Amino acid sequence: MGPTEALATFAVGLDGSCLPPSVVDGARRHIIDCLGVALAGSVDEGGRIIAAQARSQGGTPESTIWGDGGRVGAQNAALANGTAAHLLDYDDTNYGMPGHPSAPILPAVMAVGERLGASGAQVLAAFAVGFEIEGKLGKFSGQDSFDKGWHTTKTLGVIGAAAAAGRLMGLDVRAMRRALGIAVAQAGGVRQNFGSQTKPVHVGQAAASGILAAELAARGFTASEEAIEGRFGFWEMFGGPVNGDGDALAAALGRPFDFDTSQVSIKALPCCGSAHASVQAALQVSGGLSADDVESVMVDVPYTAPLVLIHHRPTEPLAAKFSLEYCVAAALLDGGVTLRHFTPEAVMRPELQALLRKVEHRVPDEWQKGAGPWRIGCARVEVTLKDGTIRRGASTFRKGDKENPLTEDDLTAKFLDCAGLALGDAGARRLLEMIRGFERLPDVRRLGYLLSLSRQGRGTAVEGASSVQGG
Repeated sequence: MGPTEALATFAVGLDGSCLPPSVVDGARRHIIDCLGVALAGSVDEGGRIIAAQARSQGGTPESTIWGDGGRVGAQNAALANGTAAHLLDYDDTNYGMPGHPSAPILPAVMAVGERLGASGAQVLAAFAVGFEIEGKLGKFSGQDSFDKGWHTTKTLGVIGAAAAAGRLMGLDVRAMRRALGIAVAQAGGVRQNFGSQTKPVHVGQAAASGILAAELAARGFTASEEAIEGRFGFWEMFGGPVNGDGDALAAALGRPFDFDTSQVSIKALPCCGSAHASVQAALQVSGGLSADDVESVMVDVPYTAPLVLIHHRPTEPLAAKFSLEYCVAAALLDGGVTLRHFTPEAVMRPELQALLRKVEHRVPDEWQKGAGPWRIGCARVEVTLKDGTIRRGASTFRKGDKENPLTEDDLTAKFLDCAGLALGDAGARRLLEMIRGFERLPDVRRLGYLLSLSRQGRGTAVEGASSVQGG
């Protein structure tokens, strides 16, 4: 079996009614997380811009722009919601891709699910399919694509989104292979855009392009049916496979699902995941410090961190999320890194700007490429104070990783903090109650009503939520 056929067969053939309870639970947790951070992103300047763009394109009002209330065509809704989901870089991660698994997939399946009136169980199964396909394809593709500069959340996410959307649309294996081929044709996105509003647009494009790929394939549009393994296919163009064996890929899909592995993580901090370990290490030594107390800060990181944390003197919030210096300085000064640290005023605080200039990093020999074993969760921080005192902290696992997971209380608090920015506390709590029973929803359009709540119009939307058939 070739790799493209293996992915298509899995996408079409998975029995959604037989998903292990741990997978259903994992999918639901990642849905809760993704919807929460997307709602927070929807009220950001970039979220408002992309929502306005989606509304300007119109189309049949079939899918909700989350937090905005507009209803547009499925592709435009996926573009806006996928962008919002990744805008704050607070969404989940998957070491195996490496990248962000939910933001390209959930907006695609929710948009299609609303259009079709699909049940929560159907949408959850499609979400699990897309999540698994992008993760395992990433694992079999290796790290080189990311290291070279491709934004793997898009290059892999568009393939997962096409598979997930195509499953909801009822594609057969042959059509699904074509959908994957069309999706590969739309893969792209470069890491030079990290720290700008264009990085999350990559993800919105992945969600929208995945729907387009599935729709074209459903209409009989042709594409290579060997788009992954072909001579000029995905693996050749985007870094090459670790293992090009389609039978091995087929055997890996769902055995186990990535939800059940240590590969996936739900973020505890609203910044690039490559900064989390350094922040955690800095928090161990942060008590009572001011910028004037500190002589220097040295941070040891794996080789992947400098590839991503490319902004060393940030002056804007999105750039600060991709700045090791800023995130470590914020942790040392304030004893935490929160959404409130990523505003223009917070980033330009004189004391914080002064301290971040004292932060340097290095990659020790044991964390160079190929030296392993190491993890993205590894970091060491050494703070030298002006009185000669040295404080040291270290991290092995990030908060949110399987070895140090977010508790249910942690996830609830994160969701309410994020969703409350768009919906208010009461609206966020009503939405969370519904998502906790996601797989039991008879029609995901019920969820769409609550996701369209704004602080100004939530009364009308709540009244409408009970009017959907089956609600």
